[in-house]
Amino acid sequence: MNKHDPRILNQSAQVLNQLSPTASRYRHRLIIGGLALMVLAVPAAIHSAASIATLRNIPAAWLPESLPLRKDFARFVIRFGITDVVLVSWPGCELDAPSLDRVRDYLRPQSAEWGNPSNPVNPSDRPPLDWFRDGGMIRDQLSGPPLRASPHAATQRLAGSLVGPDGHQTCIMLSLAMHTSPRHREVIPELRRGIAAAAGVSTHEVAMVGGPVDGTEVDAAAIETINQFSLPSSLVAVLLCWIFLRSVPMTGAVVGTATVGQGLALAVVYYAGLTMNAVLIVLPPLVFVLTVSAGIHLCNYYLDLAGQAPDDPSRDGETSDVNRRAQCASEAMKRGVRPCIFATLTTVVGLSSLALVRLQPVWVFGLVGAGSIVATLAMLILILPGAMMYSKAKRTSKRFGSGRESWRLRDRGWERIALPPPWLVFSVFATSSIIASIGLTDLRTSVSVPAMFASDSDLRTSYRWFEKNIGATLSGDVIIDFNDDVELPDQYEAIARLHGKLRQIENIGGVLSAANFLPAPMNGGSMAAVIRRSAITSTLKDPTSPIQAMGFLSGSGPNPTWRIALRIFQTDVAPKDNNGDFGEMIQAIEETADKTVGTLGTASVTGHFVIVEQTQRLLLGDLFKSFLAALVIIAVLMMAYLRSVLGGLIAMIPNIVPTLLLFGWMGHTGTPLDIGSVMTASVALGIAVDDTVHLLARFRSQRAAGKNRHDATVGAVRHCGWAMLQTTVVCGLALMVYGLSRFIPTQRFAMFMLALLAVAFVGAAVLLPALMRTGFGKTLWRAPAEPASR
Repeated sequence: MNKHDPRILNQSAQVLNQLSPTASRYRHRLIIGGLALMVLAVPAAIHSAASIATLRNIPAAWLPESLPLRKDFARFVIRFGITDVVLVSWPGCELDAPSLDRVRDYLRPQSAEWGNPSNPVNPSDRPPLDWFRDGGMIRDQLSGPPLRASPHAATQRLAGSLVGPDGHQTCIMLSLAMHTSPRHREVIPELRRGIAAAAGVSTHEVAMVGGPVDGTEVDAAAIETINQFSLPSSLVAVLLCWIFLRSVPMTGAVVGTATVGQGLALAVVYYAGLTMNAVLIVLPPLVFVLTVSAGIHLCNYYLDLAGQAPDDPSRDGETSDVNRRAQCASEAMKRGVRPCIFATLTTVVGLSSLALVRLQPVWVFGLVGAGSIVATLAMLILILPGAMMYSKAKRTSKRFGSGRESWRLRDRGWERIALPPPWLVFSVFATSSIIASIGLTDLRTSVSVPAMFASDSDLRTSYRWFEKNIGATLSGDVIIDFNDDVELPDQYEAIARLHGKLRQIENIGGVLSAANFLPAPMNGGSMAAVIRRSAITSTLKDPTSPIQAMGFLSGSGPNPTWRIALRIFQTDVAPKDNNGDFGEMIQAIEETADKTVGTLGTASVTGHFVIVEQTQRLLLGDLFKSFLAALVIIAVLMMAYLRSVLGGLIAMIPNIVPTLLLFGWMGHTGTPLDIGSVMTASVALGIAVDDTVHLLARFRSQRAAGKNRHDATVGAVRHCGWAMLQTTVVCGLALMVYGLSRFIPTQRFAMFMLALLAVAFVGAAVLLPALMRTGFGKTLWRAPAEPASR
């Protein structure tokens, strides 16, 4: 029969006219919600892509601008004109190698120092380089006046900085122009290709290290992660959601809301004028799986009710079935919305607490994520009842009695898993928690960029090769300001002494300063001493000398500011494994500088390795504050929900244990807390409460129905067990797809979240029921007081 047959259309109209008020209301909400999702999908798609296009990672810029360290570093950059320096080398890049001459010929037109370019990387733009130097060029300069060093002596002065331990291998220092900063992703690969072609080697053999290269590699890894894993992660969540719900309308509503929600999260980053970074790339999948999790919990309330609801004898056929399902949907929303809202509130608290972490990517992640979760829950509440109304559920009216064997087996399985003897549960969790607590004292952080990549990655390989064949790669600087009464030659004498002492500090692989370019100072009134002092003074005042051109001296007056550049080892070829902790080294440098300069002036330490150290300290301290704030607020909310201070504290135990176990394990194994995993503590705390809230809600309703603590616990576990397992599986496996990424922060975030969710499930499904069945269960629900008899 034709679908346009008038009889068919008439029957459909009759069905619509016979819908109950509840069914009609849900149908209208489904239509409005569907249209809203379609409208929101446009900015979610367009501006999420625009947000990804802004992706740029500058770890030094993640610190708050109000931080004194950030201000000091900014002043240092402005004072010395030090922009972004990149070190470049390749096998065969030796002091007198023809390949080095060819690369110089390629780089001269790219450098503003050599005049107007004839063949820049981008002919329509300014030169990408301010200047460049290599070991051979500086060795030749040292051989001339005023130092007149022999080639061997000149080479020795550059050892560890520009010349390798073999005395031949060298590198090129490229100072990227400031205007190239937004285009590093295009400029650096183009320079690599040009250098490789001029040197006659492959691009993979060209080792490039330095801050700009780090940022470019992080950008590339983040974009690759988004392109490779976003779609598979979503597909895994969709497939699992459909398997668990067995309903196209409900799956479509949940997945559609989650998809639009993750796009809007990125769009908010764009609308706020923020820059996308490597931390935010896991925000969309997190919003996606959290939305799916809330949707699955709500849908399971409906499936339990619809599977047991009797037919409506007053109506027949399709209309009766739709109205019956609409009534079940209404009851499901009444039972499920309140715990879902409370569970989402705890997740929002966990995410919002990340605002206390002063690293920009982390607090942006927390605030945008919190807002996105609230928006997607509102959309779910709007459209899910209508989707439920058009979803059929298999009858399971005997689910909690002596019904089908599959249900009996499932329920007995849950009882075996979730209801072991309480003393055994408490013993296992207490022992594990005590052991984990010991490991927390060894927890450390890391913001090292090379450590963000796999050991066999190109970046890590470049750093290892560079530190083995040439020298250390992480930069640091000592800044010295002398008193007005100290003459310039005496200033240089102090700088030369400090230069020599800094070379003796362990893990400092190279030192560059004015002392590399000038002879040792001579004291006394001899003619030779006077001539040498005059030559030193003349060179220091010469604005064209390499000392000023390379930023080792700032200012041409009688009291300039001096700079000593340091190179620090940061990979596994370092003489001493510093594990990314530079605190002791910074202290040693400061003490050495203060003792050497003494009363002549003041010295301070700055540079990238100081930023790394302070960022790591900031990260660990702010993480503790963030987690503590989330813990306190969620505990207060739990107390209000249970209307019991003691009950709220007891209910928090299963939610604290997962974080304690994982981070204690990290301390025991020496696994550093990096920019990816730092967020998992507060986020997981909020997520872990979700299952707790739903289980407590069911336990309290069972107790209110007159069941004892044991039977109420059994009923709660039977009702919530599968929903808890489903949400854990969906969230964990969808995020685990990102665990295949070779970008370590993303990989760790995914795997840590999976581990936290798994342990949180065990805590909610095993430890919480054990608490419910014992005397602690009294605090989780109190019977209302009977009215006094008159």
